[in-house]
Amino acid sequence: MNHQVVKTYALIFITFLALTWNDVAIAAKKNKPPRGFKTFETRQLDTAWINPKFNASNYKTMTIEWLDFDYRQGKDKFKVTDSNENYNLSEQSKNALKEQARDIFAKQLAQSKNFELIELDKANTDTLVIQLTLLDIINKVPERHQIVGSTDLFLREFGAITLNVEVFDSARQQMFFKGQDREEIETFNFILERADMVTSRRFSRALLQRWARGLRKNIDDM
Repeated sequence: MNHQVVKTYALIFITFLALTWNDVAIAAKKNKPPRGFKTFETRQLDTAWINPKFNASNYKTMTIEWLDFDYRQGKDKFKVTDSNENYNLSEQSKNALKEQARDIFAKQLAQSKNFELIELDKANTDTLVIQLTLLDIINKVPERHQIVGSTDLFLREFGAITLNVEVFDSARQQMFFKGQDREEIETFNFILERADMVTSRRFSRALLQRWARGLRKNIDDM
C-alpha cells in the first residue's frame, strides 16, 4: 500500500472520528440539565430533571401544548435490496400520528390525581403547561404507493421516536421539569409482523400509551 493511499485512509478515519465526537457533543448538549435542576427519578424517561423550587400546591390545573412533530428525512421509494431504511410518511400518515398522540396523551393526563386537565386557552396562574414534542421520527415501513409490485415486508422494528417533555408555568417564564426519552417502535415480544401502516399504528399506539401513562405518573409525583 503506497503512502498516498495510507494518507487517504487516515484522513477518512480522522473525519469519521471528528463527526462521531461532534454527534456525541451535540447529544450531550441537548441532554444537559437546566442550571440548578436536580435529577428526577423515573423509569419512564431516559433523562429527567426537576426544578427544586417547584411547589405543586401552587397549581391545580394543567394543559397540553404540542410544539412539533419532527420527521427524519427518508426515502420515497422501496427497493427489495433495502435494509433497515427510513421512509418518508405521507401527509395522511403524519396527520394520523398527530391525532393518535394528541388523543392518547389527553386521555391519560385527564386521569391525573393531582391536576385537572383543561384546554390550552383556559390556562391561568394555577395552570402547569405541559409542552410535548416528538422528535427525529423514523419510519421503517414503506407505504403502499412507495412499493412497486406486490412485495410483502415483515419487520420487528417499525421505527423510532424521541419524546421531549418540558413543564412551565402558564406564562412560560419558569421551567419546572425537563425530560426526554427515545424508544424503538417494536413488535410485541420482538416477533416478525407484516409491515403496513395499520400494524405500524398499532405499535406506535402502544408506545405512546406507555409514555403517556408514565408522564401522568411523573407529573403526579412532582
